[in-house]
Amino acid sequence: MLESMRWDNLRLDDGPGSASASGDGGHRCRDDQEGRGRDGQGGQVPLFGRGAVMRTFDTPGFAGMTFYEVQAKSIVSRVPDASRMPFRWTINPYRGCQHACAYCFARNSHTYLDLDAGADFNSTVVVKVNAPELLRKKLASANWPGEHIAMGTNVDCYQRAEGRYGLMRGIIAALRDAANPFSILTKGTLVLRDLDLLLEAAQVTEVGLNVSAAFVDKALWRAIEPGAPAPERRIEACAALNDAGLRCGVLMGPNATASAAAPGRSAPPPRAGPVTPARPSPAAPQPPMSS
Repeated sequence: MLESMRWDNLRLDDGPGSASASGDGGHRCRDDQEGRGRDGQGGQVPLFGRGAVMRTFDTPGFAGMTFYEVQAKSIVSRVPDASRMPFRWTINPYRGCQHACAYCFARNSHTYLDLDAGADFNSTVVVKVNAPELLRKKLASANWPGEHIAMGTNVDCYQRAEGRYGLMRGIIAALRDAANPFSILTKGTLVLRDLDLLLEAAQVTEVGLNVSAAFVDKALWRAIEPGAPAPERRIEACAALNDAGLRCGVLMGPNATASAAAPGRSAPPPRAGPVTPARPSPAAPQPPMSS
């Protein structure tokens, strides 16, 4: 009973017709409606895979990845009252993250899906393909309080998978149309793709943006953030957002750099680059650094 409750927000509709991303002929698709058989790599299909579309893509950026496209029951999650986070609501359209950050605190949440917190977290991603539709319904409901919603609080909503599934455009559009305040924390430079929607949303509601660039040491980046964009690219994305008129800050982790310095080698000081000084909005609280 407890095991099923831990992933209850990923419970699938019992009916047929799981949604999938628009195909382009460059992928292999497997639809395991009953969750039987194997995942194509010798492992059992996870319990949550019942009714999901299991998909792999024949492109270098997705080599070794497995995606489970699910019809989620809900998309807006309430933060437990005991939490010290400065927000009450979150949206996480993905579970698992290709950024593969060694320090990511969200890794253990993959075990709730009967997957491991190591290789599975990096290579097996759950995609809530109906996230934009669920969000519109939630925002339109009479009992929705219109409170701030934080994104990027578990895994990165602009990881590489977002380039194929494009869920964030629908999510931001729904928040814009409802004039609902929100914030995004990301390592993904793909956030610039949605600059038009972010600017439109900022005209009607509070929009908070932060880029996570814990350090600028390239060796350290390759060692513990191997799937994330280069730190310089993230800082440039932050600068571009600021230049466009959106307030975006940078979250850094100097302790990570210092602790990873090899014996006899001093960690390089962080370089700010062409970034407008971070000015986090009081209306846009942000979580600790996540992948």
